[in-house]
Amino acid sequence: MGWLYRFEDENEPFLIAYWLGLGWASAEAVYFIIQNFIELRWYKDDLVDGGRYSEEREELEEILGRPLTKVSAWWGVMWRFSWVMIHIGFSCWIAFSYTLIFPAAFIHGLLLVIWGYCLPVFGIPATSYGTLLVTMSVFLIGLALFKQIV
Repeated sequence: MGWLYRFEDENEPFLIAYWLGLGWASAEAVYFIIQNFIELRWYKDDLVDGGRYSEEREELEEILGRPLTKVSAWWGVMWRFSWVMIHIGFSCWIAFSYTLIFPAAFIHGLLLVIWGYCLPVFGIPATSYGTLLVTMSVFLIGLALFKQIV
Protein backbone atom coordinates (compact mmCIF):
# COMPACT_ATOMS: atom_id res chain seq x y z
CA MET A 1 0.00 0.00 0.00
CA GLY A 2 2.97 2.31 0.18
CA TRP A 3 3.05 5.36 2.41
CA LEU A 4 -0.77 5.69 2.61
CA TYR A 5 -1.07 2.78 4.99
CA ARG A 6 -4.17 3.04 7.21
CA PHE A 7 -3.51 2.02 10.79
CA GLU A 8 -6.34 -0.03 12.23
CA ASP A 9 -5.16 -1.35 15.54
CA GLU A 10 -4.88 -0.32 19.17
CA ASN A 11 -2.21 2.28 18.29
CA GLU A 12 -4.51 4.37 16.10
CA PRO A 13 -5.30 7.06 18.73
CA PHE A 14 -1.58 7.39 19.50
CA LEU A 15 -0.65 7.73 15.83
CA ILE A 16 -3.35 10.33 15.21
CA ALA A 17 -2.16 12.31 18.24
CA TYR A 18 1.48 11.98 17.16
CA TRP A 19 0.83 13.24 13.63
CA LEU A 20 -1.45 16.01 14.87
CA GLY A 21 1.29 17.22 17.23
CA LEU A 22 3.88 16.99 14.48
CA GLY A 23 1.67 18.99 12.11
CA TRP A 24 1.00 21.59 14.79
CA ALA A 25 4.73 21.94 15.46
CA SER A 26 5.52 22.12 11.73
CA ALA A 27 3.05 24.94 11.18
CA GLU A 28 4.51 26.83 14.11
CA ALA A 29 8.06 26.23 12.88
CA VAL A 30 7.25 27.70 9.46
CA TYR A 31 5.70 30.75 11.16
CA PHE A 32 8.77 31.33 13.35
CA ILE A 33 11.19 30.88 10.45
CA ILE A 34 9.32 33.58 8.54
CA GLN A 35 9.23 35.76 11.66
CA ASN A 36 13.00 35.41 12.13
CA PHE A 37 13.66 36.44 8.53
CA ILE A 38 11.48 39.52 9.06
CA GLU A 39 13.35 40.36 12.27
CA LEU A 40 16.72 39.92 10.57
CA ARG A 41 15.54 42.34 7.88
CA TRP A 42 15.21 44.99 10.60
CA TYR A 43 19.00 45.01 10.89
CA LYS A 44 19.53 45.26 7.13
CA ASP A 45 16.92 48.01 6.74
CA ASP A 46 18.53 50.04 9.53
CA LEU A 47 21.72 50.18 7.49
CA VAL A 48 19.83 51.26 4.37
CA ASP A 49 16.87 53.30 5.67
CA GLY A 50 18.51 54.99 8.63
CA GLY A 51 16.78 53.31 11.57
CA ARG A 52 13.19 52.71 10.47
CA TYR A 53 12.86 49.63 12.70
CA SER A 54 15.07 50.72 15.58
CA GLU A 55 12.32 50.49 18.25
CA GLU A 56 11.35 46.93 17.30
CA ARG A 57 14.99 45.91 17.17
CA GLU A 58 15.69 47.40 20.60
CA GLU A 59 12.70 45.57 22.12
CA LEU A 60 13.89 42.27 20.66
CA GLU A 61 17.45 42.86 21.89
CA GLU A 62 16.10 43.65 25.36
CA ILE A 63 14.26 40.31 25.45
CA LEU A 64 17.15 38.28 24.02
CA GLY A 65 19.84 40.12 25.92
CA ARG A 66 21.86 40.56 22.73
CA PRO A 67 21.33 41.46 19.07
CA LEU A 68 19.56 38.78 17.04
CA THR A 69 22.52 38.68 14.66
CA LYS A 70 24.72 37.55 17.59
CA VAL A 71 22.42 34.64 18.56
CA SER A 72 23.74 31.34 17.25
CA ALA A 73 21.49 29.43 14.84
CA TRP A 74 21.90 26.47 17.21
CA TRP A 75 19.55 28.09 19.71
CA GLY A 76 16.83 28.50 17.10
CA VAL A 77 17.10 24.83 16.17
CA MET A 78 16.99 23.84 19.83
CA TRP A 79 13.92 26.03 20.47
CA ARG A 80 12.07 24.48 17.52
CA PHE A 81 13.05 20.97 18.63
CA SER A 82 11.76 21.71 22.14
CA TRP A 83 8.43 22.92 20.84
CA VAL A 84 8.08 19.93 18.50
CA MET A 85 8.39 17.69 21.56
CA ILE A 86 5.91 19.69 23.62
CA HIS A 87 3.31 19.76 20.83
CA ILE A 88 3.52 16.02 20.29
CA GLY A 89 3.45 15.45 24.05
CA PHE A 90 0.42 17.67 24.60
CA SER A 91 -1.40 16.07 21.66
CA CYS A 92 -0.81 12.67 23.25
CA TRP A 93 -2.05 13.96 26.61
CA ILE A 94 -5.27 15.30 25.12
CA ALA A 95 -5.83 12.20 22.95
CA PHE A 96 -5.43 10.02 26.02
CA SER A 97 -7.96 11.97 28.07
CA TYR A 98 -9.63 15.22 27.15
CA THR A 99 -9.50 16.31 30.82
CA LEU A 100 -5.72 16.62 30.46
CA ILE A 101 -6.31 19.72 28.34
CA PHE A 102 -6.43 21.81 31.53
CA PRO A 103 -2.96 20.88 32.86
CA ALA A 104 -1.60 21.03 29.30
CA ALA A 105 -2.94 24.56 28.81
CA PHE A 106 -1.61 25.61 32.22
CA ILE A 107 1.88 24.21 31.54
CA HIS A 108 1.95 25.72 28.05
CA GLY A 109 0.97 29.16 29.34
CA LEU A 110 3.38 28.90 32.26
CA LEU A 111 6.24 28.02 29.93
CA LEU A 112 5.56 31.05 27.77
CA VAL A 113 5.42 33.36 30.80
CA ILE A 114 8.57 31.84 32.31
CA TRP A 115 10.31 32.06 28.94
CA GLY A 116 9.48 35.76 28.64
CA TYR A 117 10.65 36.46 32.19
CA CYS A 118 13.70 34.20 32.40
CA LEU A 119 15.26 34.87 29.01
CA PRO A 120 16.40 38.44 29.77
CA VAL A 121 17.31 37.55 33.38
CA PHE A 122 19.13 34.21 33.03
CA GLY A 123 20.17 34.37 29.39
CA ILE A 124 19.62 32.19 26.39
CA PRO A 125 21.55 29.03 27.45
CA ALA A 126 20.01 28.59 30.92
CA THR A 127 16.47 29.32 29.75
CA SER A 128 16.83 27.10 26.68
CA TYR A 129 18.16 24.09 28.58
CA GLY A 130 15.52 24.50 31.29
CA THR A 131 12.81 24.63 28.65
CA LEU A 132 14.30 21.58 26.93
CA LEU A 133 14.06 19.57 30.16
CA VAL A 134 10.41 20.51 30.66
CA THR A 135 9.47 19.79 27.04
CA MET A 136 11.24 16.43 27.08
CA SER A 137 9.30 15.56 30.23
CA VAL A 138 5.98 16.48 28.59
CA PHE A 139 6.93 14.42 25.52
CA LEU A 140 7.93 11.37 27.55
CA ILE A 141 4.79 11.56 29.69
CA GLY A 142 2.73 11.66 26.47
CA LEU A 143 4.51 8.55 25.18
CA ALA A 144 4.12 6.80 28.53
CA LEU A 145 0.37 7.43 28.59
CA PHE A 146 0.08 5.30 25.44
CA LYS A 147 2.63 2.76 26.72
CA GLN A 148 5.04 3.59 23.89
CA ILE A 149 8.02 3.61 26.25
CA VAL A 150 8.92 1.22 29.03
